[in-house]
Amino acid sequence: MLPACVGVRSVAPNPANPIRTVAILPFVNNSNDVGAPTYVREQFAKELERHQYRIKPLVETDQLMKEQMGVTLGSQLDMTTPQKLGEVLGVDGVFIGSLEEFNHKITGIYNVKRVRVRIKLADCKTGRTVWKNGIGVKSVLSTGKAGAAVSAAGTVMDLKESAEDLKPLLGDAIAAPWIELPHQQLTKESDVGVAAAAALGERLLTGMLKMPLFVETNAAVQVLLNGSYPYYDNNQREYHLRAGSGAVPAGPGS
Repeated sequence: MLPACVGVRSVAPNPANPIRTVAILPFVNNSNDVGAPTYVREQFAKELERHQYRIKPLVETDQLMKEQMGVTLGSQLDMTTPQKLGEVLGVDGVFIGSLEEFNHKITGIYNVKRVRVRIKLADCKTGRTVWKNGIGVKSVLSTGKAGAAVSAAGTVMDLKESAEDLKPLLGDAIAAPWIELPHQQLTKESDVGVAAAAALGERLLTGMLKMPLFVETNAAVQVLLNGSYPYYDNNQREYHLRAGSGAVPAGPGS
């Protein structure tokens, strides 16, 4: 259920990058899951550690923003500026993100997990956005011809949605096109119960482990920061999914 460990090596530093210290701000939550933005933000922070930035601890970031700015939610960031945030947090740059979708729909015939994230890096000296990216990742388990038909219709809708602009993220238009992990399909119509039980069991297990939609979240973070997500299909053949504006510029290192 969990993907193989990938991307464990550090990214080479970029001495030309003036942004050394960064803070990852609370994500704007446009999903229906109250706790998901915190979870996705934490996963993003773990992967960013490889990219040669000095990252301000999330707890310290939240405490300073609350005590000195009265900001506790991502939706309140429109009340301030990157320059002010840099002054309060003592960093060169801030990562500002939004979680657009985070859900696991189970019907038996068509079971789909969806994670959609957008993020940008702002320079705290100039206020300028120096990098931005967005991605939607979904995985599907369908049953029989009916499930395949619903899945195909969903893909068409996602392609249309990918072409449409989402609401700007604090002034920046950021697209978040959808990619789909290898489709899992049970061919027999009678396997509806099996598919539903498998999907429900996975949701319960990942919830107990406090890793909801782990595969999809990990894929989204990998694409956002690295420009691609390597994973293996059932035949153990490696794929690379690419989307958005590519990898985040590496920090200058220590």
